[in-house]
Amino acid sequence: MQRNPARTISCSDYFLPAIECITHQFEESNKLCAETAAAARAAAEAETLEVQKELALQADDSCGAIVECKNVDGAQSKLKCYVDNGSEGSKGLRTLSNNANLKSSKFSEQLRRIDSQESVCITNGRLKYESDSAEAYDEFTSCIYGQTTVPSEPSHWCPESEEESGV
Repeated sequence: MQRNPARTISCSDYFLPAIECITHQFEESNKLCAETAAAARAAAEAETLEVQKELALQADDSCGAIVECKNVDGAQSKLKCYVDNGSEGSKGLRTLSNNANLKSSKFSEQLRRIDSQESVCITNGRLKYESDSAEAYDEFTSCIYGQTTVPSEPSHWCPESEEESGV
């Protein structure tokens, strides 16, 4: 089995665009995975805006009354204000902290799922790329060594429109 320069050129003309297309599909697949994950993260973040506002209002409510104690006249009245409002403020802040912790845990879990889905997407794209490119290189080598003929049909790895557009 000797190499035939004309055959090598014919094989290259067929397989190199297909290999480039496989690479392009892999890059586009990764880009889509990243864009999908970024959009999901942005949506998850946006979903927390109302909760963030509610928590800020709870903080204002819990702390507002005790902050106003500094404006009360008279030592006895001021101290009583701190006693009364401090206890209520403390309860309110504890509730706020518990609510924030719950929301934060749910948000973190949502982000973890998004990251996991992105990772699966990228892995699936990589596996397809590795499989397709290995098959294409094997067939290319076979073609160069004359073990197979130069295919006459369009590449099954890429749609004709991509091959024709030079992608």
